[in-house]
Amino acid sequence: MSSQVQSDTSESDQVKQAPPAYNELDANMQSVRRTIPQPGTISKIYFEDEREPNIVLYLSPESERSYTSQKWFAQLHFKCENVPQLMREGLYWTTDNVAWEDGFVGETSKTCRHHYTPELLQKIKNSGFWWTRHYFLRDIQHKPPRWIAHFQFHSATTHILTEIRLGDISVENVFNALAMTNDTNLIYLYGRHDPAGAFNAIYDDMPMDGWWPWPKEDEEP
Repeated sequence: MSSQVQSDTSESDQVKQAPPAYNELDANMQSVRRTIPQPGTISKIYFEDEREPNIVLYLSPESERSYTSQKWFAQLHFKCENVPQLMREGLYWTTDNVAWEDGFVGETSKTCRHHYTPELLQKIKNSGFWWTRHYFLRDIQHKPPRWIAHFQFHSATTHILTEIRLGDISVENVFNALAMTNDTNLIYLYGRHDPAGAFNAIYDDMPMDGWWPWPKEDEEP
C-alpha cells in the first residue's frame, strides 16, 4: 500500500513540475526566487556555439529616450535554428528560462568581446557604461531547445547593475530589434525612434507575439 501511495505522489509531482505553455506566461509575473535551479552550464554551451546571434533586442529603462543618457541599457542576443518559426509562434521567455548560476558581473571591456565589434565596444565605453551584468537563458519548453540567449546589462556602476530585476523587464523596454538568417541576411528590423523604417522581410505586417516589439495585434495599421 505504501509503495502505491509513493508512486501516485511521484506522478502527481511530475505533473505539477511540468512547465506551462509560454503563451500562458508573463516575465513580469514570474517568481523572483527560482524553485528548481538549472545546471550552471548554459554559458559554456552558448559560447561554444559558433553561430552568430540571429535575433538581437536592445533595451533601456525608458525606451523612448536615447539609451546613452540612461542609467543602463541592455542587449539580449538569441541564437536559434529557425527565426521564422519564432515569428509565427512568438518569441517568449520568462525568469524560469534563466540559468541563474551562470550569471556574473565584469568590466565591459573584458567581458563583452563576444559578437561585439571594436567600434560598438568603444561606443559603449564612451557612453560611460564601464560595467556589465551577464545572464544566460535557454528554451526549456522544447527538446532540443529552440534557442539559447545571452542577456547583457551595461551601466556606469555595479550598484546600478545589482538593482536590476529581470522580472521588472518587459517588451516595452525594447527600443531596437533585428533578426537575421543564419548567413546574416537581415530579415527583420524595428526601431522605436523610426517606426516607419520597420520591416519584416518574411511576414510583412503579420502581428507577432511575445518579445517581438512590432507589429502587434492591437496596433494601428
